Amino acid sequence: MKILFIHPPVRLNDVPKHIPYGIGILAAVAENLGHQVAFLDLNALRITGSAVTEALSEDRFDVVGIGGLSSQYKFIKPLLRLIKAQQPQALVLAGGGFLTSMPEEMMALCPEIDVAAVGEGEATLPELLERLEDRDWARVEGVIYRRPDGKAIRTRPRTLIANMDDIPYPAYDLLPLEIYFENSALMFSPESAAATRRIDILMERGCPRMCTFCEHGGMSKYDLERVYEGSDFKEEPIYRFNSPEYTVELVRSLRFKYGVDFVSILDENMTSYRRRVFELCDAWERAGLAGIVRFGCLGDVGGVTLDMLKRLREVGCSYISYGGESASDMILKAVKKNTTVVQMQRALDWTVQSGIRGVMTFMMGYPDETPQTMYETMDFWRHNGMIVKPFLITPYPGTELYVQHRRRILDQWDGSLERFLLSLDDATDISVNISRHFSDVELLGLQQIMYSQDFARLRRFAAEKGLPLLEPQAPPAPAEAVGAGQ
Repeated sequence: MKILFIHPPVRLNDVPKHIPYGIGILAAVAENLGHQVAFLDLNALRITGSAVTEALSEDRFDVVGIGGLSSQYKFIKPLLRLIKAQQPQALVLAGGGFLTSMPEEMMALCPEIDVAAVGEGEATLPELLERLEDRDWARVEGVIYRRPDGKAIRTRPRTLIANMDDIPYPAYDLLPLEIYFENSALMFSPESAAATRRIDILMERGCPRMCTFCEHGGMSKYDLERVYEGSDFKEEPIYRFNSPEYTVELVRSLRFKYGVDFVSILDENMTSYRRRVFELCDAWERAGLAGIVRFGCLGDVGGVTLDMLKRLREVGCSYISYGGESASDMILKAVKKNTTVVQMQRALDWTVQSGIRGVMTFMMGYPDETPQTMYETMDFWRHNGMIVKPFLITPYPGTELYVQHRRRILDQWDGSLERFLLSLDDATDISVNISRHFSDVELLGLQQIMYSQDFARLRRFAAEKGLPLLEPQAPPAPAEAVGAGQ
């Protein structure tokens, strides 16, 4: 059968930098089953209007699949209408974080969707395609489907894939890689800035942390417990990862076939599991990739050690981006980050000592945020020579923050879930305000105060609010030349 996969736009205020890894894997699954697969990457192409309509009508498809994050809903919604108009005969299949975070609500908001995968799709997709003729979706685990009367029915949850190495590599030949290669440079390190054929890989699903602002698309035990409230998932893993051999073989093939010179490893906390890091470094070296394909990754300040960082540097790691989130221990505890400011400072110091560039991202506007917690964060930046424009905390659907503040969130959009979803983007603007102390205008002003590190203005604001600031305790000696992160 003929299958079309569609990747919606992401962050139109930036150039396309990151390939559609997850949908690329699903395309590979379909190809491996012998189906004819086409891929429409609207994030890379950045076409609009009649050009999208024309692209959708170039062939007649049996199945059209679309997926993405909640922040892509504003693009997914109109695309679904276009799909139904241009491919009325096709089964419309959806998946990804936007759907998994609230399956019933999405089926109600998007009547064009016929059936959707809840959580991982690699094992679900083949069964859905097998059932295309009889459409007996009730026999397929891990889906939500629409009955002829329009009612959405969710089936039993599907267990997580036990062996991550069973998952095929993305169908790179279907992706417009040259567009992404044009935007290879990342200003995190000299090596990433000089990259000309950079590509992303993912080796991990889930996360050992339980941060209240995060969700993982139904790919961890914690996600499944939220999506299938009341079900027992005690046997499911918190997080899983590919073997080092799987990963280095992927990178070797990307180097040989596409000339890739830099890899961005997008695992949320690659450094959380010590043994895995050293095994990957050893495999990278054995495969002859050290010094040939350099890489950067995301790290966990609570998991890194100096010897780990030195080993990563030896085999080609040029930057690590840490999610600092806040430099207030009170905020870190409130959002269940399970890290401390002391750990953040130590991780940065060790990263610099190892020769790796350290990057750290932050947010502001937490429910318990005060001028004091902002002051502590700004003081951490000043101490480390950072210039940071923090993101605005956003309670995306599927997160604990969303569950906790759902009523307040919807009240700010006159009770309309869809208006809230349409407002979501990449947390650079206010979609909703869950702060207990600040108005929208105050939050935006405070974001600018933090960015400019205007301590005097923050003190005046705190005094006007009747919340005088206390000087933070003197921090340890600063790291030098630490890369700043937004």
